[in-house]
Amino acid sequence: MSSSRWTHSVCETCYYGLEPDRNPVRTLAEDRAAGPCCGCGKIQSDGIFYRADPRAMGCGGQHSD
Repeated sequence: MSSSRWTHSVCETCYYGLEPDRNPVRTLAEDRAAGPCCGCGKIQSDGIFYRADPRAMGCGGQHSD
């Protein structure tokens, strides 16, 4: 399993659901591309990435990268 399957793009809502007591670190605005949240599937460009087992995320580790 490639490491990219463990790195997930998530929206702010899903991030706070996963990490309610932590603030996310975001990518720079110019690096943010719109795409589906790996948690809920909503199209977003929040620039938040989360490391998790693909089986625990809505995307199942299936990304377009």
